[in-house]
Amino acid sequence: MSDILKLLPFIRITLDIAYDVDAPDLGPLSDCIIDLNPGCCFARVVLTFGPLSTAADILFADVPAPGKDIAVSRGALFRVLGDRLASAYGSNFEAVDPNDETNKKTLELKVLTALVQGGFINAQRGLDDDTKRERDVLGKVVEVLFQSALNDPVDIEKRTIAEQLKVAVEDIQSGLHADFNAKLTSLLPTFDLFGYPGLPDPGLITETSFDIEKLLSDHTKVRYAGKNGVTLPETYNGLGVRNLVYMLLQLLRFFREFQATPTAAGVHLIFIEEPEAHLHPQMQEVFIRQLDQIAGVFVAQLNENRPWPVQFVVTTHSPHMANEARFESLRYFLSVADEDGLRRSEIKDLRKGMGAAPVPDRDFLHQYLTLTRCDLFFADKAVLIEGTSERLMLPAMIRKTDTSAVGEPKLGSQYLTVMEVGGAYAHRFFDLLTFLELRTLIITDIDAVRPNDQKKRVAVPVADGQFTSNGCLKAWFGDDVSPADLLEKTPNDKIANGRRIAYQIPEVEGGACGRSFEDAFILANPRSL
Repeated sequence: MSDILKLLPFIRITLDIAYDVDAPDLGPLSDCIIDLNPGCCFARVVLTFGPLSTAADILFADVPAPGKDIAVSRGALFRVLGDRLASAYGSNFEAVDPNDETNKKTLELKVLTALVQGGFINAQRGLDDDTKRERDVLGKVVEVLFQSALNDPVDIEKRTIAEQLKVAVEDIQSGLHADFNAKLTSLLPTFDLFGYPGLPDPGLITETSFDIEKLLSDHTKVRYAGKNGVTLPETYNGLGVRNLVYMLLQLLRFFREFQATPTAAGVHLIFIEEPEAHLHPQMQEVFIRQLDQIAGVFVAQLNENRPWPVQFVVTTHSPHMANEARFESLRYFLSVADEDGLRRSEIKDLRKGMGAAPVPDRDFLHQYLTLTRCDLFFADKAVLIEGTSERLMLPAMIRKTDTSAVGEPKLGSQYLTVMEVGGAYAHRFFDLLTFLELRTLIITDIDAVRPNDQKKRVAVPVADGQFTSNGCLKAWFGDDVSPADLLEKTPNDKIANGRRIAYQIPEVEGGACGRSFEDAFILANPRSL
């Protein structure tokens, strides 16, 4: 059975939590420190969702015998296993010695929530509604803010206001019961009216109760201030503004909840899923830029400069948000398929993946990606080109290629990014492209040069060229590669690590060869000139 358990899938997350060895009190983290190494200053905890020790018996007891049709039998087996998974799997939380993985200590799950507090802002935020009844999603947040104020052990003023609101609702409740319900009860018929044998009058009365939590969540709305005392409902504003206001109120809610927790966690992780929904590009960039500043404002204005150990984890498909994030803070999720066609995600850390690249190349990429564009992170394929001429012609070339490639995958229907990088810089992307495992076409110029009388290399026709000044071609084929050598390269020579390089070649064997894209275009279309 142990062999079977090893083959069953599981999900595991490992957290390394650094601490100050001289701190007088480590709080709940002290239960997680099980090593005896005085030089070790971090604790390791592991949360696993996987098969229980009895999982094999639970999953495979009395499974249906396979029939002649393997596909049908496989489907029946997996339906049975699916029904049994919930009882065969469970969570396990333990501390692990960073110096010795065999030294472990099982912990209760509540230790994890004491160490790391969490908050989630989901992508489906209910902002758009296709029913006639309007949704007041912003008003729902008021209930949580009220509860955190009612339980706040620090801010006496907020707690007093919340308690006064509760008392006010109770006063209304008392008045309703004395007056309103007495009149409402009179509307009920006496059961003597029905004359049903064996049914005495049960003496029904009405009692209208107010639950302050429901009152806030279901009947309290956030309105926009107008002129002359007229207010407007939240649905009168665009989805982008409502989305932004909702997220900001949620951040305030998480902060208030953290404040109201008697024993605050050492880390507060807030996950924001696809904040770009309904936000225009400039607003997307500002939102990411302002996240740290918002946390600072909460600490300064609402928490008397007491620290809020918050970390934001943002998932996005927006290159505008990726542009604003620090290069070292990006994590790239690559979807890959195994031999059986099952897909999984590989998480690539750009801090580590680019570590082997030369420092000038890393500095260039950092500047290029953070100041220009991050389309590479969201593309299935990339085309690196020299300049404007290629960008103008490429869409037409793709359309013609797709039209002629009957029955083949269409490039125009795939996630393709086109980037102008020039021949002098394209090779600096090689490490990044390999790291992202992104299939790439590089269209560059042959750039033939020859030394003149002053030993300075000058541009010459390809037939007269002795070297190439193109940095990408020299990085691919070697510094001393000549134009003649380049023209002799085979298609296989131009493919490496998922990249294909293309440059000018003669239209006909033995014919003239253009030095640049523009030269080659003219040579290929002499009648159109």
